[in-house]
Amino acid sequence: MNILRITLFDLHRVAKDKLAVLWLLVLPLILTFAMGNVFSSSGPHTAWIHVFNHDQSPLSHLFVDQLEDEGFFIDKKPPEEEKNLKTWMNCGVIIPATFSHDIMNREPVRITYVKGNGNPEQILETQSQLVHALVRFTKGLIKADLNVDNWTDESHAKLKETLDQPSLLTVARKSVTSLKPPPSGINRTLPSYLIMFVLMMTVMYGGITMVNDRQYGQFTRLAAAPVYFIEIFIGKTISRILQGSLQSFIILFAGAYLFSIPLGDHPMLLVPVIVAFASFCGCLSIFVGMVCTTEQQVTNIGIFFAMFLTALGGCWWPIEVVPDVFKIIAMSLPTYWGLHAIQNVLYFGKTFEPLWVEVPILLAFALLFVLLTLPFAKRYHI
Repeated sequence: MNILRITLFDLHRVAKDKLAVLWLLVLPLILTFAMGNVFSSSGPHTAWIHVFNHDQSPLSHLFVDQLEDEGFFIDKKPPEEEKNLKTWMNCGVIIPATFSHDIMNREPVRITYVKGNGNPEQILETQSQLVHALVRFTKGLIKADLNVDNWTDESHAKLKETLDQPSLLTVARKSVTSLKPPPSGINRTLPSYLIMFVLMMTVMYGGITMVNDRQYGQFTRLAAAPVYFIEIFIGKTISRILQGSLQSFIILFAGAYLFSIPLGDHPMLLVPVIVAFASFCGCLSIFVGMVCTTEQQVTNIGIFFAMFLTALGGCWWPIEVVPDVFKIIAMSLPTYWGLHAIQNVLYFGKTFEPLWVEVPILLAFALLFVLLTLPFAKRYHI
């Protein structure tokens, strides 16, 4: 009974804060919507490439037109800007000055492709489309059966007509329900901001109330009351776990209602995942509240922990695009396992795998901070 009273009292203190709803619920949903729309990638998009045509012949112009037909958005650049290509985000294609000469003389043509600084998915897509354009252009040259020794306007028209002919075999892109794509847009930002704000708010609210309890004699009064140490510790911990769990579930249900985010094939599996992550956050908040002596220290550490752990844990960007050393670092952090577990349930149809992997790891992190907190709790006579 004492545990229940302590738990409800701490939750009531958080609920009395007029800004609690803003920080716990409104701000995460606003950022989810805003950043999700900024980084959304729904449906196929046009690959943007820079083209440097050093040849400027009818043949090279036909090849550039072929690139546009393959779905590229062509940005034609003067040759003198070629030196800046490697610093640009988009990919580039360099057509040599000997393009038409080499074709006429039946010699290999070397077209240079520069990756730029784009993301790996864009580079791979551009390479695939470029190879397809090269194959179609070569096939057009063969199919037109042109006399390259006597190139005329009629030859140009015949090649263009051949290239404009529709392909006899086309491949339609259709999604397969059993092969679920990685989340993007709002579907990716909601779990990420859930992890960040649950961690930040649990540490800050939980840590600040611990500091206030120590400063204003709450611990002293509890120690004088007929309450066991273990009851105080469990009550304080459960209140913070409940705070993080309630915040997580409300954000998830609000995301499902407002943004039509799917809750997965097995939504009930979110319960142990959320409770396990909230347990880590709650135990961390108790530790921070014991170590810190002022509210400002708790606030600074809470923000730092949230930003540091979520950034390295893959909440700010896909963990697949970082170097291997950062992947190893991420797998040593609880935020990685929390995000991984939520995404597995929401988007990848996992059933009991998170219960055997991610949930025990998160509970192990929670136990670690319980053990780190106990010496400080004894010192302050909780």
